[in-house]
Amino acid sequence: VAVSEPQFIYVGDKWSLSATVSSTLEEPVSGSLTLSADGLPAQSVQLMLPAGGAEAYSFDVAVPEEAGELSIKLVFRDSQGIYSDGIAFSVPVLPATQSLSESHSAVLLAGDDRAALTRELRESFVNVSGSDAVVKEISVLDMVREAIPAYAEPASDNVLALTEAYYVRSVARQLEVEVSSELSDTKLLSRILACQDSDGGFAWFEGMGASPVITAVVLEHFGKLAHIDKNAHDLLNGSLSCAAHYLDHYIIQDKLPTWCGGISLAQYLYVRSLWPSVPFEGIASNDSSSPAETLADFKEAVSAYLVPSGKRSLSGEIFAKTRRLATLRALSSSPDGLTLARSWGIKSSRKLTKSVDALIASQLEYAVEHKSGGIYYPNLVLQRGLLESEAYAHSMICDLLTGYAPEIADGIRLWLMLQKETQHWDSSPAFVDAISSILSASDDVLSTSILTLSKTLEKPFADILASGNGLTVTRSFQRETISDGGALSLTPIEAGTVMHVGDKITAVYTIRSEENRSFVRLHVPREAALRPLDQLSGRYGWSARPLKTGSSSTSRSFTPHGYREVKSTGSEYYFDVLPEETSVVTEEFFVTQDGVFSAPVVTVECLYAPEYTANSSTSGLLTVVE
Repeated sequence: VAVSEPQFIYVGDKWSLSATVSSTLEEPVSGSLTLSADGLPAQSVQLMLPAGGAEAYSFDVAVPEEAGELSIKLVFRDSQGIYSDGIAFSVPVLPATQSLSESHSAVLLAGDDRAALTRELRESFVNVSGSDAVVKEISVLDMVREAIPAYAEPASDNVLALTEAYYVRSVARQLEVEVSSELSDTKLLSRILACQDSDGGFAWFEGMGASPVITAVVLEHFGKLAHIDKNAHDLLNGSLSCAAHYLDHYIIQDKLPTWCGGISLAQYLYVRSLWPSVPFEGIASNDSSSPAETLADFKEAVSAYLVPSGKRSLSGEIFAKTRRLATLRALSSSPDGLTLARSWGIKSSRKLTKSVDALIASQLEYAVEHKSGGIYYPNLVLQRGLLESEAYAHSMICDLLTGYAPEIADGIRLWLMLQKETQHWDSSPAFVDAISSILSASDDVLSTSILTLSKTLEKPFADILASGNGLTVTRSFQRETISDGGALSLTPIEAGTVMHVGDKITAVYTIRSEENRSFVRLHVPREAALRPLDQLSGRYGWSARPLKTGSSSTSRSFTPHGYREVKSTGSEYYFDVLPEETSVVTEEFFVTQDGVFSAPVVTVECLYAPEYTANSSTSGLLTVVE
């Protein structure tokens, strides 16, 4: 006697237990197959087994109306009382209700009507009344303040962590935030200098060779500290001048690919413009190549980048234009900057000013109001690195626009503050850049807070409606089909379609997020009739193929990379980063049981900020026949 039993079943499901009796005898045998279950009347059927053959039969099993465990026994006895076999097993019976947390939140700006906003949020609840929902107010600036002391102590002896720690301490002093550390500022600075190589460049760790990209990050951080911490700037000025000269020599003679620690001409010019008082020293005295020719090529490239004679290029590359604008502004804002520009071959200060005005006007066109609050630039940075990230780029734009469009600059600061609530961007070097930009905001922006209302509920699956706060999630099923031309695609399975035991189907979980979020969990329960094709937990999304639906393709949707944990009743996905807009997660199943089955709804939650959560509506009943 053999049975493919489900791993679980929900109260209210209808289950047809399919049992197979096989015989190895050389003659036919007849007998009875009897099913007995706890608290249920026994069912029996007569079977005639052919010699060496098998017969199958399906019993309709009444699923208990209360959660618990269903114990089942199946026994076959032949009519002569000679041969018999049996099997006993139990199936967990789970309640057909689901516990959810529904939340709704909004940005509370200075001057907003708190009572009216609270009332509006209470009316936003879908699955439960919001009249008694718990209210929580989070000051975004306080969150930033609280994060500062944690980064005042370097997490490592690498120069990036050391530099960031000193930067954070300087910011903390400006904010009058008390930080304590066993490592004094003087010792911290000496550790930073210990990572400087004999050629002037900074290495990642003490004793390693100098790296252009590491040197650029150190120079940028201390260049921005000049107006915050003059003592540190003066103390390190000589050493950092040597670091600037190291980059001068590198950009002309020793260029490395970016994957090997190199930096681009655009990155060099921006970082170098933060140190205009340090004279340009691009050709070393012991240079064995042709100095005049090498320097001429460099000046030509600089001129083409900063003050192009034709069309301004970089069309649509917002961050590239932002970095060029920052460089032009730094050069044109001081006599030292103009001197540095002349040493790069740009004689006319008017050209620099004209380029600044043109780029400012262009940048203002791309600013977008974010639904959650503030202003941002969508898809500003598509590739991440030490000198390129979303927070880094928005901080740069914010600082640039402060003197030209203060309303937009404050809008960007507000958006950056809100990111602290939903993204773990304080784990990157750009954290210090974002803090520096935020601190320059107006008092109204700094008083911004997040108002959140939350309530926990428990309802039957069928009564749950889709809801979400900054997120939405849906589940649909698809089946592989092959066109006349042999192309493989997935076609949607309409609601109410009857499945068959043995079918292979794909579940599609579509998540839409209003913004990038850190540490997101997707929980996808499944019906008892479904068995995952891949039953091993492990990494997800690293080699996912584009999802094609009929004649249209959803390959533009992002497949997030993370970890998939397979459990008996469903799967959970964990993503370090869930991007803005639409993400698609897929899971393949075999249909293994006959009957009518239900399942809880799909949920998604930002674990970094739990108030941002969503659930799908019920998917309806899954009907399966043999």
